Amino acid sequence: MEKKRLTADKYLELQKEHPSTLRQKLQGILLSVSWRDFSIHYMGKKGTWLYEKIDGFDRFGETTSPMTDEELTNFKNGLLDLSERIKKIAESL
Repeated sequence: MEKKRLTADKYLELQKEHPSTLRQKLQGILLSVSWRDFSIHYMGKKGTWLYEKIDGFDRFGETTSPMTDEELTNFKNGLLDLSERIKKIAESL
């Protein structure tokens, strides 16, 4: 049997029912970063992979595993690098 993808309503419902710690920590920048580009550039993975890690569930509503320690380290280092790149550009203006 083919799995059905989540509807937008079901996705929002799952977010409320199962709040992700990672999503909560990223709340202040969630809409300011292209997570697809970030995932490709810093994590070497497709954007959907990172969105699933941020949300804690996949596009079918199934729970995903959290990032490994190595993935989390790469994620943190990517955020730090991105912030430094933004700072350098801002200072050059």
